Amino acid sequence: MSDTYRNKVRNYLEKFSSDLSDELMKISNFNFHPEIEVLDFVIFNEGFTSEFFIRMFCMTRDANEFFHDKKNDGDTYVSGGYDLLQEVEHLFSYDELEYYEKLGIDFYEEDSFELIKWFSEIWNKIIGGKINIPSYLCLHDDMRSFDLINLRWVSDDEKWI
Repeated sequence: MSDTYRNKVRNYLEKFSSDLSDELMKISNFNFHPEIEVLDFVIFNEGFTSEFFIRMFCMTRDANEFFHDKKNDGDTYVSGGYDLLQEVEHLFSYDELEYYEKLGIDFYEEDSFELIKWFSEIWNKIIGGKINIPSYLCLHDDMRSFDLINLRWVSDDEKWI
């Protein structure tokens, strides 16, 4: 049953692949400030019962969001945050999730797995090696992240050196 659930989630996400691809293409052409040390992509997800969105944060290695004051040197850099997908509508009603939960499916874990897999596949296709800034994808408030360049899970201790 888990595969059926994952397929439903994957099919739902595929509807947004073109939008995500377009946003990642924009990011691949951004002029990032040289002091940006980490790109932290965060998925704000409530198990598909309400909308989810994805936001990129330009960060320093000590886990602070980096902002560049354009007035200082006149250069135009991307800094701060950037929204990739906003307010994607829910897939499952609470009743559907209750049904899957009774079948023993951890929908939060399954949704998270599919979201990260979907995003990282599109990232690699669009961005690949175009950006040389360490880039991570995580769920909001999670203590681990997916390293989009090295394709492996890392802890916050590894990400924030």
